[in-house]
Amino acid sequence: MKLKAHTYITDTDGIVFNAESGDNFIVNKTGQVVLSLLYANKTEEEIIDTLTIEYQIDKATAKADITDFFSLLKLYDLVEYE
Repeated sequence: MKLKAHTYITDTDGIVFNAESGDNFIVNKTGQVVLSLLYANKTEEEIIDTLTIEYQIDKATAKADITDFFSLLKLYDLVEYE
């Protein structure tokens, strides 16, 4: 999965902009981390591993959270599957 070319992320305030539709979204700090990892072309597994270390959560919880977050990104047309 990767961010679509029309998806822009601010570094400081968690705003995600879909330039194609004009929609704005606000994500929390964890969402910013995940989006920055996607921007850096990290795999889903690498993102899950990062979250388990960063937030001291188990892998199953991280995977469930990422699955939900990715579903929202897909719904809002911010990502595409490679």
